[in-house]
Amino acid sequence: MFGISRLTSVEEDQRLVSGLDKAAASPPAGYRAYPAGLAVLAAQALGRMRQDQVVLNVLALVLVLGVLLVAYRRARPALLAVLPAVVAAGWATGLLFLSGARSSPITVLLAGVVVAFATEFSVLWLARYRRELAQGLAALEASALASRRVGPAIVASALALAIGFGVLAVSPVPMVRDFGIWSAADLLLATAAVLILLPPAARAWLRG
Repeated sequence: MFGISRLTSVEEDQRLVSGLDKAAASPPAGYRAYPAGLAVLAAQALGRMRQDQVVLNVLALVLVLGVLLVAYRRARPALLAVLPAVVAAGWATGLLFLSGARSSPITVLLAGVVVAFATEFSVLWLARYRRELAQGLAALEASALASRRVGPAIVASALALAIGFGVLAVSPVPMVRDFGIWSAADLLLATAAVLILLPPAARAWLRG
């Protein structure tokens, strides 16, 4: 049994465990050797999360869509509310790929975080849009008014949260630092997806 004080990420745990696995591959006759402990459990958990990444993200989206279907009792508003989340999650995944970021518990669950942020902003915008439609405005006028009335509040909320998460970027712990950086980026992507994609989609698919 030994302790290592300088490991600060699950990725480092994985590299350590992989090295120990190779070192223990040929134990003396009659013995069995394998690494064990918290670092091994963490490395195994990350491996399973990577294998189930797509399933976890789709499950998050399906659960959110189910709640929205119950709340709206109509398919179109619910689908509109999750559309920016799907697009923003795609943007986030593409950004991770282009940046060459390694998989970690934070990046594996990234799409689920994007779904939460984007859906919240979508619901706020749609509520205002549908209210303007109910008052007799045309779809174009209703979407423009909803963006003017709710858009600044969404942007202000996203910026405040992004700054709060961004502060974590100064942490010396890689996992905490990644959480702050990617959560701030997710918020900005979710906000852009809602304010850019939702108005034209709502005008085309939701007129009452």
